[in-house]
Amino acid sequence: MDEVYLGGWGGRAVLAAKEIKTKKIVFEVLESYEVYRVDILNFVEKYISSGSTVYTDSYPSYRGIDGLFNITHRCDSHKKFEFHLTSEIEGLFGVLRTFIRRMYHHVSYKKLPEYLREFQARFSHKKYFKSVDDYLLNTLRLLTTG
Repeated sequence: MDEVYLGGWGGRAVLAAKEIKTKKIVFEVLESYEVYRVDILNFVEKYISSGSTVYTDSYPSYRGIDGLFNITHRCDSHKKFEFHLTSEIEGLFGVLRTFIRRMYHHVSYKKLPEYLREFQARFSHKKYFKSVDDYLLNTLRLLTTG
């Protein structure tokens, strides 16, 4: 779990989490460019399963989340050049930025949630996006008319 800042001037902070085994990801666009403790607590409550182990950086707002929820919390200190636990989520942000740059060239706050949903779908359901045919076969369903 980590935060990233997107949308340029007037952009927003985004909280993200990635499940290591299934590679499923979730994003939440915050109302401001700042990440507050209440945002982190709401995100954990909404998206993190009880009994999970959460890896974060040492951002102060993450401290003590394991005492408030039934989770295990471990963190890396980037100031001490520790990146082992958070390398997957940090790498995800690099892939996200490359996706935005190649597909849309830039991102505005208005379009940010839409782009994140698309990236989440492409990343979490790769089989749908192998080809146009695969996408159509997996997403279109015949409806009965009555």
